[in-house]
Amino acid sequence: MKGDGGRCYLPLFFKLYMAKKVKESIKEVSIEAQERLVEIMNDSPRLVNLNGTEWEIRALRMGTQWLIAKKCIEVAKVENANFGDIVKQFAINIPAVLEVLTLALLNDRHKIFKDGNERNGYSDLYQATFDTLKWECNVETFGTIFLEVLQMIDVSFFMESCRILEIFRESTMARKNQNLEQK
Repeated sequence: MKGDGGRCYLPLFFKLYMAKKVKESIKEVSIEAQERLVEIMNDSPRLVNLNGTEWEIRALRMGTQWLIAKKCIEVAKVENANFGDIVKQFAINIPAVLEVLTLALLNDRHKIFKDGNERNGYSDLYQATFDTLKWECNVETFGTIFLEVLQMIDVSFFMESCRILEIFRESTMARKNQNLEQK
């Protein structure tokens, strides 16, 4: 293009294209996923009531997710089990459900293990929480909490979060590149 100093109008087109792409991708993300991402980023607790005691369930720490995933693998009898298969197996294994709930409620290495060390076994608080759930709570009261805890480690949410962050990174880089081209 002569007469315009060799300047190309591609950055403007690219900027409009990226803006449209970001808008479309944000519309694809469910409201629940967006709310969950905000909860994780703000470490907002979810308040749950078990047998008259109010508990805060925060975003699961990596160690807690690993312990819960390990329990899911132990419980899952089917090779290549999906989320539904794991839930079915937990339905017939109430002690495993109680272990997962106890891990999620405590969600801290120092609360779960004696002296914060896995080699020392479970802490007194872990045992007391497990026993309370086992002997004083009704199964119906923690069924929904259990599903919520399993969804906290759901990989699809993690993948969706990564996709959103990648779109954000792309749009930020596009703006940065455009600013560099203008200089």
